[in-house]
Amino acid sequence: ALSLFQQSSIPPNATTFTILFKICSQIGDEKALQYGKMMYETMPEIHRSSPYVSTSALKMLMQSGDIASAEKLFSQMKKDMQAY
Repeated sequence: ALSLFQQSSIPPNATTFTILFKICSQIGDEKALQYGKMMYETMPEIHRSSPYVSTSALKMLMQSGDIASAEKLFSQMKKDMQAY
């Protein structure tokens, strides 16, 4: 799934990012984690400010054991009920 996304020329949306973060966490290796982190850092701000996308990225980081990055992301997130 990740390789198909990398080959695609279709711009991703919030739903796409949410699915990709879930895939990265399910793969569970360092390469998938780094890819997920790179996606989050380079995505347009409009998607990064979405609580669904941010929560999805946060869950990926936590499930991958990257607690420091998860704490950093959580501190930067716009808080709402979904984040808690």
